[in-house]
This record gives sequence, structure tokens and C-alpha cells, in this order.
Amino acid sequence: MPAIIEVDGLVKRYRKARSNAVDGISFAVEPGQLFALLGPNGAGKTTTISILTTTLSLTSGRVCIAGFDVASEGAKVRSQVGIIFQRPSIDLNLSAEQNIRFHAALYGLYPFRLTFRGMPKAYRQQVHDLAGVLGLETDMDKRVKTFSGGMMRKLEVMRSLIHRPRVLFLDEPTIGLDPLSRRSLWE
Repeated sequence: MPAIIEVDGLVKRYRKARSNAVDGISFAVEPGQLFALLGPNGAGKTTTISILTTTLSLTSGRVCIAGFDVASEGAKVRSQVGIIFQRPSIDLNLSAEQNIRFHAALYGLYPFRLTFRGMPKAYRQQVHDLAGVLGLETDMDKRVKTFSGGMMRKLEVMRSLIHRPRVLFLDEPTIGLDPLSRRSLWE
């Protein structure tokens, strides 16, 4: 079975930098495998994840996700991955469900409708199921700016899973979570 993630000689050098942010790393991740990048601050972990998720271009090397090259097939790569960024990236002025709805429409999963009730039944069921797993079922109509940090993190997890990605990237996903929520997220 081919690797779901293949990284060969990955290098990233920022303009005007004196050294590489990522310096020739190689690894492969098999389907179903958990894989962690560990290292001190500034080691290039977030830079590497940004390249693997196509939000940053590589300087040299080769990276494939689910058989697609990140440099030449970015849209296909993005359809295969979910990402929880290190810093929150949700719209605080929208409700939790509206954030999920916009994300689902952005990925082309469902046609966008102005209301939750107007969305297809499959979408409504998926939102209900994921909200239940993450303990957000009673909060989906609330504006995100009223959420605690842990609730926002759970919403980001939900958003990253809505399109059922083959690969899920977690860049310090438990930041801001209390111990119980952290345990629940890993389960």
C-alpha cells in the first residue's frame, strides 16, 4: 500500500534568510498511522505542515499527499486534507454552525443555503453527529465570540472533519483545552 504522505528532501528557505527553515527532511506516513513532528520552537514543524497543506510553497524537494504532488496539484491535495492551525482561524461574528456551513460550501461538499434548515439533510445530520461527538450540540446556534477558548478549539476540530479528509493535520490542536476536553479530543 502506498504511503498517504511522502516527503523527500523537503527544503524551505525564506527570502533573505541565512539558513533553511526546513533543511532536507524526508519521511513517509502509511494510511491509518499516527505521525508526530516533534522538536523545539523554531525547528520548522509549522512550516512543514504549511507546506504539506499547500498554504506555503516549498523551495525544493518533493511532497505528495494521497498520491498528489503539493507543488502541482494543490487543489487535489486540499480536498484530501483537514487542518487545525496553531492559531484559531474561525469567524467570531458568525455562529458555530455558520462557520461550518461556509467551510462545507468552500470545499464544495454541499450547495450553500442561507439557513441551516435550507441545507441538505445529509449536511444537517453530519453537523449534528460531529457536534455530539465534540460536545457542542447545544452551542451550534451561538455566536463564536461567546465561546471559551476550548469551545473554539472544538469547533475548529469539527470544521476540519466536515469534509471527511483522508489526512488530518493537527498543529498543536490541544492548545487552550482543559484536561477533560483534551482527553475527549484524542478519543
